[in-house]
Amino acid sequence: MNRRFRQLLSSLLERLAQEVGWLDELPISELVKRTRIAKETTGAERVREVCSFFGVASVAVWRDIWQQPAAAYRASRAFSKDPGAVAAWLRIGEIEGAKIECEGFSKSALRALLPELRSLTNEADPAVWVPAVRERCRHVGVAFVVEPEIRGTRLNGATRWLGPNKALVQISTRHKRHDIAWFTLFHEIGHLLLHSKKETFINDGDGAGAVEQEADAFASRELIPPKHESELGQLHSVDDVTRFARSVGVAPGIVLGRLQHMGWWKHSEGNELRWSFVWPSPWTMGGTSREHRRGTGDGA
Repeated sequence: MNRRFRQLLSSLLERLAQEVGWLDELPISELVKRTRIAKETTGAERVREVCSFFGVASVAVWRDIWQQPAAAYRASRAFSKDPGAVAAWLRIGEIEGAKIECEGFSKSALRALLPELRSLTNEADPAVWVPAVRERCRHVGVAFVVEPEIRGTRLNGATRWLGPNKALVQISTRHKRHDIAWFTLFHEIGHLLLHSKKETFINDGDGAGAVEQEADAFASRELIPPKHESELGQLHSVDDVTRFARSVGVAPGIVLGRLQHMGWWKHSEGNELRWSFVWPSPWTMGGTSREHRRGTGDGA
């Protein structure tokens, strides 16, 4: 190591040492737990390592990227509450999404894929349907990532673009309910098909804002096509819901979720139709789990 290099390194570490307070804004213990940063690093070295994790050269650059977000970020309660935790969760999704080899994005191919994705709702086990969705989506230019939420963010999902021809759909394991997981996936796909490539969309389940409402409406009509909506009011029993779900090709729990959301059924009714599960953990390391349950209430 020559003298000039040692001087530059020393200067860098001195500057980073002045930024140690920034670490308090981030979920450091969670990043250590997920092996995104080393447990042993401290002080200036930790600042340097966290900058490397985020792919930035300095804390100032990090603030430019993560504290001056698009309107869709600011609309999220999660971002307003804990931008550091949201940034960390999004960054993990970017890293994992970059590892998925995708063909060029095609809006028409993604639209054509929707019926096949709907049919996968009939698979209860996420250890089966998550890899199946990931494989199908990568062929239409979408990297699909499931990443456990970081405590306190309360995020359902997010959508953004990793490049002009590669999109990222990221959902969290916040909910253990099959119908919510699938609604979130279709909501995020709605952003890809309806909204600008220049935006990042964060879904905290609040449904606030026009674009989030449009994505919700998209998910609703793609999971249960409008031509069948008039039949929903005629479903008065578990057997009715089961037959209807079979006729439209979706899981019964998705129909039940719509009925409860619309107020046509009480939230205490029909929950034997709902599937809940234990998410494999961590998805990003290839974990799998065959543990899932049918008819176990709301699973929340």
